[in-house]
Amino acid sequence: MRIAELVEEELGVSRFCIECEVIQPPRTKHCKLCNVCMIEYDHHCLFLMNCVARNNHRIFLLFLMEVIVAQLLFLLSAVSYMLAKYDPNLWAKRSSIMESESWVLVLALMNLASFVGECWLLREQFAVVSMGSIFTFQDPADDKMYTWKQRWRTLLTFLFTGRRSRRLQDNLPNVL
Repeated sequence: MRIAELVEEELGVSRFCIECEVIQPPRTKHCKLCNVCMIEYDHHCLFLMNCVARNNHRIFLLFLMEVIVAQLLFLLSAVSYMLAKYDPNLWAKRSSIMESESWVLVLALMNLASFVGECWLLREQFAVVSMGSIFTFQDPADDKMYTWKQRWRTLLTFLFTGRRSRRLQDNLPNVL
C-alpha cells in the first residue's frame, strides 16, 4: 500500500512505518535497536538487549521483582555478616573494618545503588500497568482517572494472568 492510499483511506501517514514498510496497529512503535515494530512497545531494555512489549512485559516485571528480591537478600546477608563477625563496640574502629572487609562494603554499596534504581523502575512500571497503559504511550491525565482499587485490580490481574483490564485498555487513546 502506498502512502497516498493510506491518506485516502484515512489511516494516516504517521501509522506507516518506513523501516518495516507496514501499517502499524494502534500503540505500536518501531524499535531502532531491534529494527522491528513492536505492539504495545514499552521500552528497549539494554540490560536484556531486548524490547519489552506486549508478549514479554509481564515476564519483564516478574524478572525485575526477582532481581530486587535477590539484591535485598544480598544486602541483608552483608549486614548480618558484618554484625556477626564484628563486635558492636569495634564499629568505632571503622578503618580496620574497612580495610579487612572492603570487598563486602563495596559490593553492598553497588548493590544498594542498583536496588534503588530498580525499585524506581518497578514503581514506574507498576504505575503505568495499573492504569492499563504502557510507558511509551502513557497519558498523565490517566493518573487521576482511576481509583486505587481499580489500579490494584488491574495490576494484580496483569501480574497473575498477563491480561490487561479490558475496560482500562479500551480507554487508551489510539496513538500513532
